[in-house]
Amino acid sequence: MKLEPECLRIINHVKIWSRLHEKAVTLPMTAFHVLFNDRMVQQTVFGDALKVTVNFSNVDVRVGQQLIQARSAIIDDGSQQLTYSVKEVQVRQPTGKKGG
Repeated sequence: MKLEPECLRIINHVKIWSRLHEKAVTLPMTAFHVLFNDRMVQQTVFGDALKVTVNFSNVDVRVGQQLIQARSAIIDDGSQQLTYSVKEVQVRQPTGKKGG
């Protein structure tokens, strides 16, 4: 069975964020930082080691020595680091509905 690209993106999203949520829910949120004045780059720390840095903007940014791509998140659990990137975001109107 061949899955549509949109289904694959959803499956990938769930796999990555479910693992993070499983870890984060067991830990206290120990820090939250807005890293740039425009509030588009933020970092949350859970416990001593789980850190998530998110760049909501449309431009790459550098935080310390680390480059964070536009519209991406870096998940660091102390033993490995994972980059999650949103390549394409589409806003769709439900069929049969009119805006306004």
